[in-house]
Amino acid sequence: MLFKIFCGVKVMLPIIICEDNRIQREKIKELIKQIIAKEDYRFEVVLSTDDPGIVLNLVNSQEDFKGIYFLDVDLHNEINGIKLAEIIRKKDFSGHIIFITTHSEMSYLTFKYKVEALDYILKDNFDSIRSKLAECLAYIHENYNSLGQKQSVLTLKQDEMVINIPFDNIMFIEASPNAHKVIVHEENRHTEVYGALNELESKLDENFYRCHRAYLVNRPKIREINKKDRIIYMQNGEECLASFRSIGGLVK
Repeated sequence: MLFKIFCGVKVMLPIIICEDNRIQREKIKELIKQIIAKEDYRFEVVLSTDDPGIVLNLVNSQEDFKGIYFLDVDLHNEINGIKLAEIIRKKDFSGHIIFITTHSEMSYLTFKYKVEALDYILKDNFDSIRSKLAECLAYIHENYNSLGQKQSVLTLKQDEMVINIPFDNIMFIEASPNAHKVIVHEENRHTEVYGALNELESKLDENFYRCHRAYLVNRPKIREINKKDRIIYMQNGEECLASFRSIGGLVK
């Protein structure tokens, strides 16, 4: 039922709160909703719970889930907030994770476990919490608009880094000679990351065409095509190949 409810809500970015204290959880939820309403952000609280398992069920319910997470560190559960964030990060590379806790001494763990937290908010008083929540949401709103609305972005993970590459920067993507990796070709940069062409193809828009079992090409970046030799010449001077069956989709 949770997933069906979520799917029916039209949101730009979902907000998830995981806090074991019911009173504090409701207060944090209310503060976030007030900020969203005041600033007219296109975010929405879709889940507020004390159970990290429910959070993980939601995150795993979609292949490409992206969200904003407000997590307590001590959840009185075998999965604490730091561990929950670590699991979330493996699924949601570009999600925004914010900790709200009384345990300032545990902040170093966010670096140890490489969860790339946006902020670490202390529960000293609710005026301070409100101010920090507002700062975090303003930052996410600005960042999301610059990357997500002005142009479509491919989000990739390289080791512990999250890389955002605008679709318009990509010339083509090829299967790497290294197992389970692909190489993203931009105008002046190559980035090798773990992944598969089939997986990336589902995340790209209609400009990208599977011209070969080992290549995905960005059509607007093509300079010319040698139909006889099935070679595609890109605007930056690079080349990729087209298969006999697929070249017809590029040359009419």
